[in-house]
Amino acid sequence: MNQNDVNDGPLLTDRECALQVGQRLCLARQSLGLTTQVLAELLGTSGAKITEVEQGKLFLPIPWGNKLYRFLGINKNWLLTGEEQITIKKTLAYDDLFNHMRVPIVGQNIMTEFNKLKTIFKDRIREYERVHEVSLSGSPQ
Repeated sequence: MNQNDVNDGPLLTDRECALQVGQRLCLARQSLGLTTQVLAELLGTSGAKITEVEQGKLFLPIPWGNKLYRFLGINKNWLLTGEEQITIKKTLAYDDLFNHMRVPIVGQNIMTEFNKLKTIFKDRIREYERVHEVSLSGSPQ
């Protein structure tokens, strides 16, 4: 092997490689309109792990690459090297999965906010009843 056989430039360190793959994962996630939490649910992990991979602190686990390809059509070669296109295809599985995953998260957030408001209003009604010595709920004071 002579010097002309390898002329692609300097090799990346493990950290640089992990960082570049992580940045591409972040770009792919954002281009599909996914939050870290939704992607984490898809991959069976936590949002914190997604963030650590996107920041290059952890290497992209191989099973994640397979799931990203299978469910979202993410081109594994692009994810690892940056060559070719981000997605190979938009899969029907992606559409189904995205619709099923997004709705419960939005619904859960709405219910959480609704329950917070309900508690606030109950507290305000109790305070109003106490100060004005009246009952708004129909029960005797």
